[in-house]
Amino acid sequence: METIMKIKLVLGLILFLLVANFIRLYILQSEKYLNLTCESTVHFTDNSHGKDFLFNGTIIFDFEKSRNGYFYLSGTTGNKLEKYDFSRYIKFEYKHEESNRYSVKIANIQKMGHDTVPDSFVPVIYSELNIADKPSLFISRSNENLLTLGTIVSPLLNCVQKS
Repeated sequence: METIMKIKLVLGLILFLLVANFIRLYILQSEKYLNLTCESTVHFTDNSHGKDFLFNGTIIFDFEKSRNGYFYLSGTTGNKLEKYDFSRYIKFEYKHEESNRYSVKIANIQKMGHDTVPDSFVPVIYSELNIADKPSLFISRSNENLLTLGTIVSPLLNCVQKS
């Protein structure tokens, strides 16, 4: 009888440790996913290598702990000859890879009614602003209210956290 009690006690202790470890790992993993909204004003011009591109506007990012998010781009884009109103709502899924590196997968892009950009110009915008599906997005907290988003080579923008 005493042996059965010892076995039950050991099994109970093992079960408790397994559950406690699972909870600890879940909490540690969930801390790597963001729950915040931030905004950035962007003035971007690229005249390099014969390019003629500009974007002036706002980008709002919303990251959710559910590993989903969206960013909203609104502004003026074009070149020296043509200017367009650009307004897109882009839903994405993201995954923490390591340290401050996240992979991002675009789930849906919605064109707003006042967006006047021709479809042929959209890939240029996404390429210039590094919006297309990228293998990695690096997110660093510069201070309590400021995030820097970028690639492995360069920061892309600073994003002010909204309360």
